[in-house]
Amino acid sequence: MKNAEEVNRYFKEHNLRFSKQTIKTYKFVVNKFFSFYKKDYDKITQKDIENYMLYLNKKGLSPATRAKELIALRSFFNFLLEDELIKKDPTKGIDKPKIPDTYPSYLTDLEVLKLREIVKDTKKRAIIEILYATGVRPSELVNIKHKDINWKQKQIKIPEGKGKKERTVYFREECALWLKKHIKETKEKSEYVFLSDRKSKISKRTVQRYLADYSKELGFLVNPRILRYTFVVHMAQQGAPLEDIRILLGHDDIETTSTYAKLYNEAIKNTYDQFM
Repeated sequence: MKNAEEVNRYFKEHNLRFSKQTIKTYKFVVNKFFSFYKKDYDKITQKDIENYMLYLNKKGLSPATRAKELIALRSFFNFLLEDELIKKDPTKGIDKPKIPDTYPSYLTDLEVLKLREIVKDTKKRAIIEILYATGVRPSELVNIKHKDINWKQKQIKIPEGKGKKERTVYFREECALWLKKHIKETKEKSEYVFLSDRKSKISKRTVQRYLADYSKELGFLVNPRILRYTFVVHMAQQGAPLEDIRILLGHDDIETTSTYAKLYNEAIKNTYDQFM
């Protein structure tokens, strides 16, 4: 079959357009699709796509996962169509599975208090305080350097966030207290604020593992994403405009903040309900 050649060419040409994770995901999806059908790309019909989506549904894949797989296949077949290797895009007219409109999880004030109470390690507490106070991603946290912190203004420069755009985030006294304590107790010299046990820059996986361990002890889920959601909700409850939150999160536009907008609106409504 001639699929392999075109699949490889597709990913080679899209290597600069897509992130490494997107390339990895799309490659898995496209290869899985052709392993399922075992026929050339120009023989694939709209009915094949429909049946494949039904197959994914029967396998128990979530609507969100099925939607992502359809997007990956649509991108590949659009590529073939543009190169005139097929006459019709078989994914055209196939609707994306409807994703339920659910609110993401976040911590209540009481849950934040419980989390703080059980964290005895200074470094781990400093990490949690930064994630909660600033809403930064774990990939951004692990890259914070001493020179990025402005103690007088209580702000941190995030030089290369998602999209490689520099931004500034802010922290409060509670965060400053634990961050200073952590730095004072760190004996190793490094440009990075958070180090692993091997004295190198801490990894995202390590940060996620710290929080997973606390989740087991607390009985409710805590991870970097939930702390980021919590940051949004608590900022909204304090009256921060969504546009300001968008900038602090490092998003390019309101559309990419849609999930957070749902949280924002829910937080505003809850605050309203408390006082009316």
